[in-house]
Amino acid sequence: MRNIFISSIVLVLFAFSCDKKNNNNTNNNGSNQVNAVVNIYIYKNTPEFFSLQVPGGWMYKQGGNSGIIIYRVAQNENDNDFIAYERNCPFEATTNLNAVVRVRSD
Repeated sequence: MRNIFISSIVLVLFAFSCDKKNNNNTNNNGSNQVNAVVNIYIYKNTPEFFSLQVPGGWMYKQGGNSGIIIYRVAQNENDNDFIAYERNCPFEATTNLNAVVRVRSD
């Protein structure tokens, strides 16, 4: 009888100790990064996208929340040649809303 009583108390304590986070906005992992729809076309033969004609080329483009970084990985002439990154800083998004990712020259 005593074991049932102790087990019941432990069970009640565990049940009330868990708390669900109330997060009403559409954040990613609790940060200030809000989901945004992005639809960018790359016409690599136009002067605007000249820096993307070779692998390793990159450029900043408007879109998303804080802008987009477009990076050319390969030159296979298929859909996997480019990668796009959101410029919101994932490390300082909660403390500094103006923090953005920048491409380093090295």
